[in-house]
Amino acid sequence: MTVGKVSVVVHGGAWGIPDSEKEGCLKGVHKACSEAYQMLINGANAADAAQKAIEIMELNPIFDCGIGSSINSAGYIELDALIGDDEYNIGAVAGIKNIIHPIRVARAVRDKTGHILLIGR
Repeated sequence: MTVGKVSVVVHGGAWGIPDSEKEGCLKGVHKACSEAYQMLINGANAADAAQKAIEIMELNPIFDCGIGSSINSAGYIELDALIGDDEYNIGAVAGIKNIIHPIRVARAVRDKTGHILLIGR
């Protein structure tokens, strides 16, 4: 397979990152981008590479996702995720609990149900 220009971009959240956490955030997004990029140049599709990048970030407690998620005002963690492609195949979840990888659940919604968004239990 010939690969043209390939780029991977992720973000580690939209917040004022404290100086003490900037290096960890940069390392985390670099790892996510690097692994997804490697998948793409090895022939993976974009959705698989994007999912992998998100899963890496969900396992890094420095990010507000997966195991690093913040507690809500009610005192527990609720997770949201969305994955889609260039043909408008979309799967999303919102307000789910007790899941390390909400992106996997969103992908399952996209790939295995007739729904776009599932909320809660």
